[in-house]
Amino acid sequence: MQIVVSILGGILIVYLFFNGLAELGISTSGMNPILRYRRRKWKELSRNPIYNIESPLEMTALLLVAIAKTGGDIHPGAKLRILTLFQDVFHLDKKDAAALLIASTYLLQDGVELHGNLKQVMQKSLQHFTPEQAASANSMIERIAGLDTTWNPAKEQLLEKIKNILSRSKQE
Repeated sequence: MQIVVSILGGILIVYLFFNGLAELGISTSGMNPILRYRRRKWKELSRNPIYNIESPLEMTALLLVAIAKTGGDIHPGAKLRILTLFQDVFHLDKKDAAALLIASTYLLQDGVELHGNLKQVMQKSLQHFTPEQAASANSMIERIAGLDTTWNPAKEQLLEKIKNILSRSKQE
């Protein structure tokens, strides 16, 4: 009986100790290894989703939208041209092409993440690009960039970065 009372007393003391620390504002959740593991995994998953794109099709779609959106909003003519490219080159129907355009536009948002870290954004998908896919992506991106007749230095800079990264992936 004395052993049971001692164990219960010890449990009560530990509970009161941690409760007192919590009342003082000291977090003890850092000592929980399961919670620490879950937080680390959550941080990896909660990165911007454009860093997790592995499919060359999805990356090409994102780059097409980025080039079209560099000067501001996407011009309606550019939207139609992108949709027809999705249908013709990617062999998607109208519904899937529109969904891919919407998803790419949503993922891109304002484009700051892509413009600042283009190589890191393309890193996961570059290993999946074949030389033919890289050449096709380059030609599609040039077609979309050629739709806008006004000169935009940001668009030219992004176009050159994309060409350099895709040409290096063709060589590897």
